[in-house]
Amino acid sequence: MTDLVEGFELDLAERLTDAELATFSGKTSVFPHSAVLTVDKCIQMTGLLGRVLEWRAEDRLGKHPGGPAPYVNDHAMLVVMLLLAREHAPLNITEMANVLHRRLSPESREFLRIPNSLPPRQGGGGTERKNWFNQAYNAFHRLVDTMDPHLDTKKTRRYLLTNEQREKIFTGRDRNMMRRRKERLDLFSEKFVQMTFTMQPRRLRRLQRRANLSVDQTPIPVFSKKGTKRDKQAKGMEERLVAEIDAAWYVKGEEYIWGFAANFIINTADTPGTKPNYPITIRAFNLSKPGEQIGEEAVKLARQLVQAGHVPGRFTADRGYFPNEKVSNLHRPLRDMEFDLVFDMKRTEFGKQDGGQNGTIYVEGEHLCPGTPKDLINLSVRAEAKEFDEHTYRTLIDERARYAARNKEKPDADGKVKKMCPALGPQAKIECPLREIHPESSKKTKPRVLKKNLPEKPPAICCQSSAVFEENDDTIRFAQRYRFQSSEWAQIYKFDRNAVEGMNGYIKNDAHESLSNPQRRSARGMAAQQVLITMLVISANMRKLQSFLAEEGREIFQKIERRYPESRRRDRKAHSKYKRTWGPAPDVVIVEGRSDPLRT
Repeated sequence: MTDLVEGFELDLAERLTDAELATFSGKTSVFPHSAVLTVDKCIQMTGLLGRVLEWRAEDRLGKHPGGPAPYVNDHAMLVVMLLLAREHAPLNITEMANVLHRRLSPESREFLRIPNSLPPRQGGGGTERKNWFNQAYNAFHRLVDTMDPHLDTKKTRRYLLTNEQREKIFTGRDRNMMRRRKERLDLFSEKFVQMTFTMQPRRLRRLQRRANLSVDQTPIPVFSKKGTKRDKQAKGMEERLVAEIDAAWYVKGEEYIWGFAANFIINTADTPGTKPNYPITIRAFNLSKPGEQIGEEAVKLARQLVQAGHVPGRFTADRGYFPNEKVSNLHRPLRDMEFDLVFDMKRTEFGKQDGGQNGTIYVEGEHLCPGTPKDLINLSVRAEAKEFDEHTYRTLIDERARYAARNKEKPDADGKVKKMCPALGPQAKIECPLREIHPESSKKTKPRVLKKNLPEKPPAICCQSSAVFEENDDTIRFAQRYRFQSSEWAQIYKFDRNAVEGMNGYIKNDAHESLSNPQRRSARGMAAQQVLITMLVISANMRKLQSFLAEEGREIFQKIERRYPESRRRDRKAHSKYKRTWGPAPDVVIVEGRSDPLRT
């Protein structure tokens, strides 16, 4: 430094001090104590501090009680992380150490029980900044270790492991311990996300009692060495060196992303297509391995809201969920919770599928008359081939609905229901040579089943007044609340999917949470990533709430302005040439008994 100073011919008094040089690395502004108290209040609302102590005591049961109390406790670590998240700063150990080192006021340090300085390390060496980094690192991982399902990889995350080394770790894992730790990790995220809902005004919370939900999964790239893509021409997987062994490839079209999968559930509007009178926020969140347990994770998140007291409403998902999952993993659990399912189907599921009973044809969730024209059966296939436009397609979907068997009564507890022929009774929708026209049936023209489309031997639905239909995996797989591809279904599906995609883009904004940037959360392990992303979710939900309340206030002010418009400045200042002006107001005294009661 001396040579540099002499080269610029600077006087010693003009040199930068060590304290001034330190300002070039990271932010130095001190957080107001009021901000610390606000963040502390949010953390206390979660009730997690006591839980973490219980988890740590459970893990140390029968072991040594441990050493002296740490310089940075769990409470202080959570406050620091949430302060950084609200500031939209990178969530890494360096920034956390910077806050602990020089961004807390003396009052905040006393409140969080953080010392003003650290004692020198044994044997000397190490700067104060490095010592605070070590304390932040230890405090962060001390917290994460209580809920890390992959704690067995903690010592290997800095190394690149081969296929054989990874397989050895996977084989020796304790599945019960992993399940228990994953439950803790998900509970951590659940309590924090639920806190962002609790902080909303009561009038907004009441409007969201009915849970109309939309689910989505988005990739979370990790900050580590990646694996090798699966070669579609090869039979197996090539040898690869990987640091994050519990991550996997998230396939998004032609793009391969090495990392984890974030499962999000958001609330949507009660009435699709209308602006909700409450903020759209993330209501449940967790991380999982890409391509594994997609249905189970979605059910887990939906159950969190039901257990919190919400009334099940719609549950909307794209074709990455219901078509690919077992009925027992996704469809049945959501139906048992009484959610109304709304989902898209794969192209291979269009047209006739297994599930027809009593002679009906099962098409996209509906039991159709066996005499339904083939062109109507293959409507979605033809639409995919672009044989007609959207309006024609929706119209033909409604036309095909006339051929659907009608419920004669409500389903029983076992899912059995009596259905009747669509050409039977006064409410008949079609006409059929096998059925007499009811005298009270509408005289309007109805579609007529052609004899060439009738089966050779009439089945039960064609010759009985009703037939019993039973639920099975084939029928449940395609059944949903609204007729697939109808105008009503299309509006709801589009609105709910746009809402969740919009929220994904909102939290990925590089100017704020920057979810898709792994360099802003450079910690290893799924547990560490979920803890940090939980903080980002909280930040995004808080931004959403603030924006909603600000817009709500502007709308109220605009209504008042329209009702009581402010006069023009030139009128108030008597500068107008088109309005009569008046003199100053005199002092008025009312004199009783005078014909002229005003006297100046």
